[in-house]
Amino acid sequence: MYRIVPRTNHERGLRIGPMFAESKGALVDRITAIKETQVHAARALNHNVSGIRIVSADGALINSRSMITVYQTLVDGTTRLLLTARTFDKLDSTGGDLKIVERLVVFDSELLAGALVYPV
Repeated sequence: MYRIVPRTNHERGLRIGPMFAESKGALVDRITAIKETQVHAARALNHNVSGIRIVSADGALINSRSMITVYQTLVDGTTRLLLTARTFDKLDSTGGDLKIVERLVVFDSELLAGALVYPV
């Protein structure tokens, strides 16, 4: 499961946000749509992740948190902060590789500075 929600909705227990995928297939559909059908201005994204910490671990399942900022540069060369957020991840370490089982991204503002085209 993958969700991006504003902080105010998260605090109210509301799951409403600009991006929601209940399965890996839903994310694959989103990526396919981005690559093949959606029309949007070309952009470069810069993700900065910090404050990563393990909250708990139970066997191969790890719960972690981190802080993230995403900067976006459009074709015109203007770079701006797209979002600042906290991530709440459930990771599976089976087989020695970490795989994201679930990601919740809670962004700080009620509105995003621009279009959220790609998953964070």
